Amino acid sequence: MAHRILEIDWLKSVCIVLMVTFHLVYIETTYPYAKEAVYVFHMPVFLLISGYFARRTPSATHLRRMLWRIGLPYLLMESAYIVGAAFLPIREHIATLTPAVFFYHLFLHPLGPYWFLHTLLLCLLAGDLCARIAGERHPLLRLALFGVCLLVCYAFSFGAAPLALWYLIGMALALYAPDFMRFFRPRWWMAIAAVVLMPLAIHYKSWWVFGAATIYAVISSLLAFYPVLPVRARAMMTNIGQHTLPILLFSPLFTFAVKVLGTPLIAIDSTGLLFLVVALPVCIGGSMAIGKMLRVK
Repeated sequence: MAHRILEIDWLKSVCIVLMVTFHLVYIETTYPYAKEAVYVFHMPVFLLISGYFARRTPSATHLRRMLWRIGLPYLLMESAYIVGAAFLPIREHIATLTPAVFFYHLFLHPLGPYWFLHTLLLCLLAGDLCARIAGERHPLLRLALFGVCLLVCYAFSFGAAPLALWYLIGMALALYAPDFMRFFRPRWWMAIAAVVLMPLAIHYKSWWVFGAATIYAVISSLLAFYPVLPVRARAMMTNIGQHTLPILLFSPLFTFAVKVLGTPLIAIDSTGLLFLVVALPVCIGGSMAIGKMLRVK
């Protein structure tokens, strides 16, 4: 088994917990600025990490394994989400579900949180194609070709091409700054920088310079916080970070189900924090339990 970088699992755990938090409707609507701040960095960090660990050498076996691991769950869960959107009272409700609408969302513009898997699949396919064309001796050409793929996707409004730029950045880091911890040096004061930069990042979005600086500052400050976590908290969070796929796949089932808890708990605490304390373990724990039963990692 490949050696895991626990600090990266920690980063992933923070991002996935924040994702679930702001998929809880009451929290999302009650704290809109916090949601915007989180959206600056949480998915870019996931894509950066995915690009960082992308294979440099194309492998048909590896690609098939990744397509089976990510592609099949995506097709199943996104299909279910699209059908559910036609019958359930959710924000992304579909008034009339036709085959054309179904395939449009399944292959071009996914609904719900599964857009990330759609983008990741596109990155995997594009990365493998670019690696085959460029070969191992031309890493810069591989990056350039991947950038061209992103431009084409952006021109045709296909997928989340601007955010996929972070996958490309992760690929570049793996090639030219392979020591992740050395590039993102843990620094406490970077938390202050992140707070200062965040309003600019929200305005200009995560693919502009302010967003990039904010993402760097967030990663650096989170890495500084990791060593001082209590041992049990560290173990719990890294475990969550090692199971982000089932949480991403199955948490929408629970964020919808826990709405029934909202009314009584919010009546007690209008801030929604009590609701969050109860709902978050249900969503994350339930998703991980389903993932364990179905052997999704």
